[in-house]
Amino acid sequence: MQMGNQKRCRLCRSSALRTFYNISDVYLGDHFAASPSESLNSPCADVSVFVCERCFHVQQPDVVKPDLVWKKYTYRSGMALGMKAHLQDLKQSISKFMQGVVPSAVLDIGSNDGTFLSLFDAQRSRVLGVDPAPQIGMQANERGIPTISGLWGKAQASAVINLIGKPDLITAFNVFGHMEDLEDFIAGVSMCLGPEGVFVFECQYLLDVIDKTLAPTFFHEHVSHHHLLALDNFFSRFGLELADAFHADIQNGAVVGFVRWRASLPKTSRLTRLIEIERVFQETLLEEGLFERNVARTIEKIERSLEAHARAIGKTRSDLVIVGFGASRSASVIMRLIPILGKAYCIFDENQRINGFFYPGSRLRITDDLKVLDSADIIINLAWSHAEPIVERLIEQFGGERKLILNPFPYIDNFCEV
Repeated sequence: MQMGNQKRCRLCRSSALRTFYNISDVYLGDHFAASPSESLNSPCADVSVFVCERCFHVQQPDVVKPDLVWKKYTYRSGMALGMKAHLQDLKQSISKFMQGVVPSAVLDIGSNDGTFLSLFDAQRSRVLGVDPAPQIGMQANERGIPTISGLWGKAQASAVINLIGKPDLITAFNVFGHMEDLEDFIAGVSMCLGPEGVFVFECQYLLDVIDKTLAPTFFHEHVSHHHLLALDNFFSRFGLELADAFHADIQNGAVVGFVRWRASLPKTSRLTRLIEIERVFQETLLEEGLFERNVARTIEKIERSLEAHARAIGKTRSDLVIVGFGASRSASVIMRLIPILGKAYCIFDENQRINGFFYPGSRLRITDDLKVLDSADIIINLAWSHAEPIVERLIEQFGGERKLILNPFPYIDNFCEV
């Protein structure tokens, strides 16, 4: 399979990288197959992550080539649980930071199906999306959201200026961790950001990843795992600086950052507080081997829960009817860590586009038939990034003393840890 290898830190260019967490042979979760034999021949990757000993940036050196990531991309932000409401909240936070000023031009990097840009009044703001997934970009254009296809960087910046001028607002939500070349990414932002403009990013927060043992976040799409200390130093190389940031609960913990030209505004107290927390904990949290040990403890807990439930309902482990919930792109990591999932009955998913296909690297067929959830002894949530609302929904609809509903990372179950 096509791979690139990053031998230096993406943020500070240091070559002093050490292993943070090893996990290899993980199938690419978007490569759904028409048959089990095709599924078992799906591409897989080494998604092990390393930490930079200079700036503490956590990153995946081995990178899957863009065509393999984006050509079959299935995620739609407009369909994701709670995402539209979250994007509306982000828009309000941005408006507050910009003191109510309506941006005349808005660029959304990684715009997906255009859900965020659709929240702006076209009469007041010129909008433009950039997205590397060609099919999704085409669908956004059909919905009336102007979108150009491609990976963001300096090459795209000139095209943006020609189309909408220099944006007052540039956003990048849950795409900032996907980019192999972060220098080119931010150079593109600095090329086209207006003189009073603001760049707003959201990404999964490294401190939450470690604290909650979110092992599935280490999959082929997520090549960088961010925290604010390292990013602030990185932005300064481009004449930019973090002015504000806050923690968000979405997807088990994210951070939203507001970036402006250097010295435009002093740092807010809430950003300063987050950075101080990072200073205190970063070396401890990134202790060699700590995350791996925590993953092993979580897997042991899952195994104990499976065994206990089998005994409680009078079945042997091999007789358990297990159904996965949600054919997420990172479910392949969970399946790699919990082998019994390979013997599950099927995976339930409401996405019609993948109904009837097989999950990559497995014999598990994807179905939207609710009966499979009703008949399961154990439902394991594979859409882990929306753990609590999904587990709550499953308990309400299918819970009972004879059914174990389990979210592996972070660990939640319907009997003791909801």
